[in-house]
Amino acid sequence: MGVLSIVVGTALALLTAWDAFEWVVMPRSVISFFRFTRYFHKLFWQLWVALSRLCGNRERELLLGMYGPLATLLLIPLWALGLVLGIALVQWGFDTLAFTKGTPSFPMEVLNTASCFVTLGLQRQGASLGTRTLAVVTAGIGLGFLALVIGYVPTLYQAFSRRESGILLLDSRAGSPPCGAELIRRHAEIDRLAEGDAVRSTVGLEALCVFLQEAERWCAELLESHLSYPTLTAYRSQHDRVSWLSTITALLDATALLKVGLNKTTHAQRQLAWRAHCCYAMARHAVVDISYITVASLPLNRALNRLPDSQQGALAQFLQGSGLDIGKPERWAALRRLRREYEPYVEGLAEALLLELPPWLPPADAHDNWESGLQDQAEHFYRA
Repeated sequence: MGVLSIVVGTALALLTAWDAFEWVVMPRSVISFFRFTRYFHKLFWQLWVALSRLCGNRERELLLGMYGPLATLLLIPLWALGLVLGIALVQWGFDTLAFTKGTPSFPMEVLNTASCFVTLGLQRQGASLGTRTLAVVTAGIGLGFLALVIGYVPTLYQAFSRRESGILLLDSRAGSPPCGAELIRRHAEIDRLAEGDAVRSTVGLEALCVFLQEAERWCAELLESHLSYPTLTAYRSQHDRVSWLSTITALLDATALLKVGLNKTTHAQRQLAWRAHCCYAMARHAVVDISYITVASLPLNRALNRLPDSQQGALAQFLQGSGLDIGKPERWAALRRLRREYEPYVEGLAEALLLELPPWLPPADAHDNWESGLQDQAEHFYRA
Protein backbone atom coordinates (compact mmCIF):
# COMPACT_ATOMS: atom_id res chain seq x y z
CA MET A 1 0.00 0.00 0.00
CA GLY A 2 2.83 2.37 0.77
CA VAL A 3 4.50 1.89 -2.63
CA LEU A 4 1.16 2.14 -4.44
CA SER A 5 0.34 5.33 -2.55
CA ILE A 6 3.68 6.90 -3.49
CA VAL A 7 3.29 5.99 -7.18
CA VAL A 8 -0.31 7.19 -7.41
CA GLY A 9 0.42 10.38 -5.46
CA THR A 10 3.45 11.24 -7.58
CA ALA A 11 1.51 10.65 -10.79
CA LEU A 12 -1.44 12.77 -9.58
CA ALA A 13 0.76 15.67 -8.48
CA LEU A 14 2.82 15.64 -11.68
CA LEU A 15 -0.22 15.40 -13.95
CA THR A 16 -1.94 18.26 -12.13
CA ALA A 17 1.18 20.44 -12.24
CA TRP A 18 1.73 19.68 -15.93
CA ASP A 19 -1.91 20.41 -16.77
CA ALA A 20 -1.74 23.79 -15.02
CA PHE A 21 1.58 24.51 -16.75
CA GLU A 22 0.15 23.75 -20.19
CA TRP A 23 -3.05 25.72 -19.60
CA VAL A 24 -1.58 28.81 -17.95
CA VAL A 25 2.16 29.13 -18.51
CA MET A 26 2.82 27.71 -21.97
CA PRO A 27 1.67 30.42 -24.44
CA ARG A 28 0.58 28.10 -27.22
CA SER A 29 -1.72 25.18 -27.80
CA VAL A 30 -0.15 21.79 -27.18
CA ILE A 31 -1.10 18.22 -27.99
CA SER A 32 -1.08 16.12 -24.85
CA PHE A 33 -2.11 12.59 -24.00
CA PHE A 34 -4.02 13.86 -20.97
CA ARG A 35 -5.69 17.20 -20.37
CA PHE A 36 -7.73 17.28 -17.19
CA THR A 37 -8.74 20.87 -17.88
CA ARG A 38 -10.19 19.98 -21.28
CA TYR A 39 -12.28 17.15 -19.83
CA PHE A 40 -13.40 19.39 -16.98
CA HIS A 41 -14.59 22.11 -19.37
CA LYS A 42 -16.34 19.61 -21.61
CA LEU A 43 -18.25 17.97 -18.76
CA PHE A 44 -19.02 21.20 -16.92
CA TRP A 45 -20.22 22.86 -20.16
CA GLN A 46 -22.59 20.00 -20.90
CA LEU A 47 -24.03 20.17 -17.39
CA TRP A 48 -24.33 23.96 -17.59
CA VAL A 49 -26.09 23.83 -20.97
CA ALA A 50 -28.54 21.23 -19.65
CA LEU A 51 -29.28 23.52 -16.70
CA SER A 52 -29.74 26.56 -18.97
CA ARG A 53 -32.32 24.74 -21.10
CA LEU A 54 -34.66 24.80 -18.10
CA CYS A 55 -34.72 28.62 -18.22
CA GLY A 56 -36.28 31.15 -20.55
CA ASN A 57 -34.36 32.84 -23.36
CA ARG A 58 -33.29 35.87 -21.33
CA GLU A 59 -32.38 33.86 -18.24
CA ARG A 60 -30.60 31.27 -20.40
CA GLU A 61 -28.29 33.90 -21.90
CA LEU A 62 -27.50 35.32 -18.46
CA LEU A 63 -26.76 31.83 -17.15
CA LEU A 64 -24.52 30.98 -20.09
CA GLY A 65 -22.67 34.24 -19.53
CA MET A 66 -21.74 33.04 -16.04
CA TYR A 67 -20.09 29.87 -17.31
CA GLY A 68 -16.70 31.30 -18.33
CA PRO A 69 -15.88 33.17 -15.08
CA LEU A 70 -17.34 30.37 -12.93
CA ALA A 71 -15.34 27.68 -14.73
CA THR A 72 -12.17 29.72 -14.22
CA LEU A 73 -12.85 30.10 -10.50
CA LEU A 74 -13.62 26.39 -10.09
CA LEU A 75 -10.57 25.27 -12.03
CA ILE A 76 -8.13 26.97 -9.65
CA PRO A 77 -9.20 25.10 -6.47
CA LEU A 78 -9.40 21.84 -8.45
CA TRP A 79 -5.75 22.25 -9.43
CA ALA A 80 -4.89 22.98 -5.80
CA LEU A 81 -6.86 19.93 -4.65
CA GLY A 82 -5.03 17.68 -7.11
CA LEU A 83 -1.65 18.91 -5.89
CA VAL A 84 -2.59 18.53 -2.21
CA LEU A 85 -4.01 15.02 -2.67
CA GLY A 86 -0.98 13.92 -4.67
CA ILE A 87 1.55 15.20 -2.11
CA ALA A 88 -0.53 13.80 0.77
CA LEU A 89 -0.51 10.35 -0.86
CA VAL A 90 3.27 10.50 -1.21
CA GLN A 91 3.72 11.54 2.44
CA TRP A 92 1.28 8.91 3.69
CA GLY A 93 3.04 6.26 1.62
CA PHE A 94 6.46 7.13 3.09
CA ASP A 95 5.04 7.12 6.62
CA THR A 96 3.41 3.73 6.00
CA LEU A 97 6.65 2.20 4.71
CA ALA A 98 8.67 3.62 7.62
CA PHE A 99 6.21 2.31 10.21
CA THR A 100 6.53 5.63 12.01
CA LYS A 101 4.99 5.66 15.46
CA GLY A 102 1.89 7.83 15.54
CA THR A 103 1.45 7.87 11.76
CA PRO A 104 -1.67 9.97 11.08
CA SER A 105 -4.61 8.72 9.08
CA PHE A 106 -4.90 9.73 5.46
CA PRO A 107 -7.52 12.47 6.09
CA MET A 108 -5.22 13.97 8.72
CA GLU A 109 -2.31 13.73 6.27
CA VAL A 110 -4.37 15.65 3.72
CA LEU A 111 -5.03 18.32 6.35
CA ASN A 112 -1.34 18.58 7.23
CA THR A 113 -0.38 18.85 3.54
CA ALA A 114 -3.06 21.48 2.89
CA SER A 115 -1.78 23.55 5.82
CA CYS A 116 1.71 23.50 4.32
CA PHE A 117 0.32 24.27 0.86
CA VAL A 118 -1.29 27.47 2.12
CA THR A 119 1.89 28.15 4.19
CA LEU A 120 0.31 27.67 7.62
CA GLY A 121 2.91 24.99 8.33
CA LEU A 122 1.04 22.88 10.87
CA GLN A 123 3.05 19.71 11.59
CA ARG A 124 2.73 16.95 14.17
CA GLN A 125 5.25 16.60 16.94
CA GLY A 126 8.29 14.43 16.28
CA ALA A 127 8.07 14.68 12.48
CA SER A 128 11.01 13.11 10.64
CA LEU A 129 13.52 14.98 8.50
CA GLY A 130 11.87 13.67 5.34
CA THR A 131 8.45 14.83 6.51
CA ARG A 132 9.76 18.30 7.28
CA THR A 133 11.55 18.46 3.92
CA LEU A 134 8.38 17.52 2.08
CA ALA A 135 6.53 20.18 4.08
CA VAL A 136 9.00 22.82 2.88
CA VAL A 137 8.61 21.63 -0.72
CA THR A 138 4.83 21.73 -0.37
CA ALA A 139 4.98 25.29 0.96
CA GLY A 140 7.13 26.30 -2.00
CA ILE A 141 4.70 24.73 -4.43
CA GLY A 142 1.85 26.55 -2.69
CA LEU A 143 3.60 29.92 -2.99
CA GLY A 144 4.35 29.26 -6.66
CA PHE A 145 0.76 28.24 -7.30
CA LEU A 146 -0.52 31.41 -5.60
CA ALA A 147 1.78 33.55 -7.78
CA LEU A 148 0.55 31.66 -10.84
CA VAL A 149 -3.08 32.40 -10.00
CA ILE A 150 -2.34 36.06 -9.28
CA GLY A 151 -0.74 36.44 -12.70
CA TYR A 152 -3.23 34.24 -14.61
CA VAL A 153 -6.52 35.95 -13.79
CA PRO A 154 -5.47 39.56 -14.65
CA THR A 155 -3.88 38.40 -17.90
CA LEU A 156 -7.07 36.56 -18.81
CA TYR A 157 -9.25 39.60 -18.22
CA GLN A 158 -6.88 41.93 -20.04
CA ALA A 159 -7.24 39.74 -23.12
CA PHE A 160 -11.02 39.74 -22.63
CA SER A 161 -11.07 43.54 -22.37
CA ARG A 162 -9.08 43.95 -25.60
CA ARG A 163 -11.45 41.56 -27.36
CA GLU A 164 -14.52 43.52 -26.18
CA SER A 165 -13.02 46.79 -27.43
CA GLY A 166 -12.88 45.41 -30.97
CA ILE A 167 -16.47 44.19 -30.70
CA LEU A 168 -17.70 47.63 -29.62
CA LEU A 169 -15.90 49.38 -32.49
CA LEU A 170 -18.09 47.47 -34.94
CA ASP A 171 -21.35 48.64 -33.35
CA SER A 172 -21.57 52.04 -35.07
CA ARG A 173 -20.03 50.71 -38.27
CA ALA A 174 -21.95 47.47 -38.89
CA GLY A 175 -24.98 47.60 -36.60
CA SER A 176 -26.21 45.29 -33.85
CA PRO A 177 -25.97 42.43 -34.58
CA PRO A 178 -23.04 43.20 -36.86
CA CYS A 179 -23.61 42.68 -40.57
CA GLY A 180 -20.89 42.60 -43.21
CA ALA A 181 -23.06 44.18 -45.92
CA GLU A 182 -24.08 46.95 -43.52
CA LEU A 183 -20.42 47.64 -42.78
CA ILE A 184 -19.77 48.22 -46.49
CA ARG A 185 -22.95 50.25 -47.03
CA ARG A 186 -22.30 52.67 -44.17
CA HIS A 187 -18.80 53.46 -45.36
CA ALA A 188 -19.98 53.85 -48.96
CA GLU A 189 -22.65 56.27 -47.74
CA ILE A 190 -19.89 58.79 -47.00
CA ASP A 191 -18.89 58.91 -50.65
CA ARG A 192 -22.44 58.87 -51.95
CA LEU A 193 -23.38 61.93 -49.91
CA ALA A 194 -20.24 63.86 -50.85
CA GLU A 195 -20.88 67.06 -52.77
CA GLY A 196 -19.70 67.38 -56.35
CA ASP A 197 -19.51 64.78 -59.08
CA ALA A 198 -16.41 66.06 -60.82
CA VAL A 199 -14.04 64.32 -58.46
CA ARG A 200 -15.50 61.24 -56.82
CA SER A 201 -14.90 61.14 -53.09
CA THR A 202 -12.88 58.25 -51.68
CA VAL A 203 -13.21 59.17 -48.02
CA GLY A 204 -15.44 56.15 -47.34
CA LEU A 205 -13.07 53.75 -49.08
CA GLU A 206 -10.12 55.13 -47.17
CA ALA A 207 -11.98 54.95 -43.86
CA LEU A 208 -12.98 51.34 -44.55
CA CYS A 209 -9.40 50.54 -45.52
CA VAL A 210 -8.10 51.92 -42.20
CA PHE A 211 -10.78 50.04 -40.27
CA LEU A 212 -9.94 46.74 -41.95
CA GLN A 213 -6.31 47.25 -41.00
CA GLU A 214 -7.37 47.61 -37.35
CA ALA A 215 -9.73 44.64 -37.70
CA GLU A 216 -6.88 42.50 -39.04
CA ARG A 217 -4.85 43.27 -35.94
CA TRP A 218 -7.87 42.52 -33.73
CA CYS A 219 -8.24 39.12 -35.41
CA ALA A 220 -4.55 38.40 -34.82
CA GLU A 221 -4.88 39.28 -31.12
CA LEU A 222 -8.04 37.17 -30.91
CA LEU A 223 -6.20 34.20 -32.39
CA GLU A 224 -3.23 34.56 -30.04
CA SER A 225 -5.25 35.10 -26.86
CA HIS A 226 -7.84 32.37 -27.48
CA LEU A 227 -5.22 29.78 -28.36
CA SER A 228 -3.17 30.68 -25.27
CA TYR A 229 -6.25 30.84 -23.02
CA PRO A 230 -9.01 28.65 -24.53
CA THR A 231 -11.33 29.53 -21.63
CA LEU A 232 -11.91 32.89 -23.32
CA THR A 233 -13.99 31.23 -26.05
CA ALA A 234 -16.71 30.64 -23.45
CA TYR A 235 -16.64 34.24 -22.15
CA ARG A 236 -19.68 35.96 -23.62
CA SER A 237 -19.83 39.63 -24.48
CA GLN A 238 -21.05 42.19 -21.98
CA HIS A 239 -23.51 43.63 -24.52
CA ASP A 240 -26.65 42.26 -26.14
CA ARG A 241 -26.82 40.90 -29.71
CA VAL A 242 -23.04 40.84 -30.20
CA SER A 243 -20.28 38.33 -29.57
CA TRP A 244 -16.72 37.71 -30.65
CA LEU A 245 -17.99 35.07 -33.08
CA SER A 246 -20.60 37.33 -34.68
CA THR A 247 -17.98 40.08 -35.02
CA ILE A 248 -15.39 37.95 -36.78
CA THR A 249 -18.10 36.36 -38.96
CA ALA A 250 -19.33 39.81 -40.04
CA LEU A 251 -15.74 40.71 -40.92
CA LEU A 252 -15.42 37.54 -42.99
CA ASP A 253 -18.69 38.31 -44.78
CA ALA A 254 -17.67 41.89 -45.54
CA THR A 255 -14.17 41.01 -46.77
CA ALA A 256 -15.55 38.16 -48.89
CA LEU A 257 -17.94 40.60 -50.58
CA LEU A 258 -15.11 43.07 -51.16
CA LYS A 259 -12.83 40.38 -52.60
CA VAL A 260 -15.36 39.33 -55.23
CA GLY A 261 -17.25 42.59 -55.81
CA LEU A 262 -14.65 45.33 -56.21
CA ASN A 263 -13.84 46.29 -59.79
CA LYS A 264 -10.31 47.46 -58.81
CA THR A 265 -10.27 50.20 -61.44
CA THR A 266 -8.90 52.91 -59.15
CA HIS A 267 -6.00 53.06 -56.74
CA ALA A 268 -8.35 53.35 -53.75
CA GLN A 269 -10.26 50.24 -54.82
CA ARG A 270 -7.08 48.23 -55.33
CA GLN A 271 -5.80 49.29 -51.91
CA LEU A 272 -9.12 48.35 -50.32
CA ALA A 273 -9.09 44.97 -52.07
CA TRP A 274 -5.63 44.25 -50.63
CA ARG A 275 -6.74 45.23 -47.12
CA ALA A 276 -9.84 43.05 -47.50
CA HIS A 277 -7.69 40.10 -48.54
CA CYS A 278 -5.34 40.50 -45.54
CA CYS A 279 -8.22 40.85 -43.08
CA TYR A 280 -10.04 37.86 -44.59
CA ALA A 281 -6.92 35.69 -44.35
CA MET A 282 -6.31 36.56 -40.70
CA ALA A 283 -9.97 36.18 -39.72
CA ARG A 284 -10.23 32.77 -41.39
CA HIS A 285 -6.96 31.71 -39.75
CA ALA A 286 -8.45 32.64 -36.38
CA VAL A 287 -11.76 30.77 -36.74
CA VAL A 288 -10.06 27.65 -38.13
CA ASP A 289 -7.47 27.40 -35.35
CA ILE A 290 -9.92 28.26 -32.57
CA SER A 291 -12.36 25.65 -33.86
CA TYR A 292 -9.64 22.98 -33.54
CA ILE A 293 -9.52 23.49 -29.76
CA THR A 294 -13.27 24.08 -29.30
CA VAL A 295 -15.31 22.03 -31.76
CA ALA A 296 -15.28 18.24 -31.68
CA SER A 297 -16.48 17.89 -35.28
CA LEU A 298 -17.52 20.35 -37.94
CA PRO A 299 -21.00 20.24 -39.51
CA LEU A 300 -20.30 18.35 -42.72
CA ASN A 301 -23.91 18.36 -43.91
CA ARG A 302 -24.84 21.93 -43.16
CA ALA A 303 -28.54 22.47 -42.66
CA LEU A 304 -28.02 26.19 -42.15
CA ASN A 305 -27.73 28.35 -45.24
CA ARG A 306 -27.04 31.90 -44.16
CA LEU A 307 -27.43 33.26 -47.68
CA PRO A 308 -30.06 31.33 -49.67
CA ASP A 309 -30.46 31.98 -53.38
CA SER A 310 -33.71 33.84 -52.74
CA GLN A 311 -31.80 36.56 -50.85
CA GLN A 312 -29.08 37.14 -53.41
CA GLY A 313 -31.11 39.71 -55.31
CA ALA A 314 -31.96 41.56 -52.11
CA LEU A 315 -28.30 41.60 -51.12
CA ALA A 316 -27.24 42.96 -54.52
CA GLN A 317 -29.89 45.67 -54.27
CA PHE A 318 -28.87 46.51 -50.72
CA LEU A 319 -25.26 47.06 -51.83
CA GLN A 320 -26.28 49.05 -54.90
CA GLY A 321 -24.31 52.27 -54.95
CA SER A 322 -21.59 50.90 -52.68
CA GLY A 323 -19.13 50.32 -55.51
CA LEU A 324 -19.63 46.54 -55.54
CA ASP A 325 -20.78 44.60 -58.57
CA ILE A 326 -21.93 41.19 -57.32
CA GLY A 327 -24.75 40.64 -59.81
CA LYS A 328 -22.70 38.54 -62.22
CA PRO A 329 -23.02 34.73 -61.97
CA GLU A 330 -19.26 34.19 -61.81
CA ARG A 331 -19.03 36.53 -58.82
CA TRP A 332 -21.79 34.69 -56.99
CA ALA A 333 -19.87 31.47 -57.65
CA ALA A 334 -16.68 33.06 -56.28
CA LEU A 335 -18.58 34.19 -53.19
CA ARG A 336 -19.89 30.67 -52.60
CA ARG A 337 -16.33 29.32 -52.79
CA LEU A 338 -15.16 31.83 -50.19
CA ARG A 339 -18.12 31.02 -47.94
CA ARG A 340 -17.23 27.32 -48.00
CA GLU A 341 -13.79 28.22 -46.68
CA TYR A 342 -15.04 29.63 -43.37
CA GLU A 343 -18.77 29.03 -42.82
CA PRO A 344 -18.42 25.39 -41.66
CA TYR A 345 -16.03 26.55 -38.94
CA VAL A 346 -18.12 29.47 -37.69
CA GLU A 347 -21.24 27.29 -37.76
CA GLY A 348 -19.44 24.62 -35.75
CA LEU A 349 -18.33 27.22 -33.20
CA ALA A 350 -21.84 28.67 -33.00
CA GLU A 351 -23.29 25.22 -32.39
CA ALA A 352 -20.70 24.31 -29.77
CA LEU A 353 -20.86 27.63 -27.87
CA LEU A 354 -24.59 28.32 -28.36
CA LEU A 355 -23.92 31.63 -30.09
CA GLU A 356 -25.89 33.22 -32.93
CA LEU A 357 -24.30 34.03 -36.27
CA PRO A 358 -24.98 37.43 -37.87
CA PRO A 359 -27.27 37.73 -40.90
CA TRP A 360 -26.08 38.66 -44.36
CA LEU A 361 -28.78 41.35 -44.50
CA PRO A 362 -29.64 43.50 -41.47
CA PRO A 363 -33.20 43.11 -40.11
CA ALA A 364 -35.70 45.73 -41.20
CA ASP A 365 -36.25 46.97 -37.63
CA ALA A 366 -32.60 46.76 -36.60
CA HIS A 367 -31.07 49.48 -34.45
CA ASP A 368 -27.63 49.87 -32.92
CA ASN A 369 -26.91 49.14 -29.29
CA TRP A 370 -25.84 52.72 -28.67
CA GLU A 371 -29.24 53.92 -29.93
CA SER A 372 -31.05 51.59 -27.54
CA GLY A 373 -29.53 53.31 -24.55
CA LEU A 374 -30.65 56.75 -25.73
CA GLN A 375 -34.17 55.52 -26.42
CA ASP A 376 -34.43 53.95 -22.99
CA GLN A 377 -33.29 57.16 -21.33
CA ALA A 378 -35.78 59.24 -23.34
CA GLU A 379 -38.68 56.96 -22.49
CA HIS A 380 -37.75 57.10 -18.80
CA PHE A 381 -37.57 60.90 -18.97
CA TYR A 382 -40.97 61.31 -20.57
CA ARG A 383 -42.58 58.84 -18.15
CA ALA A 384 -41.16 60.84 -15.25
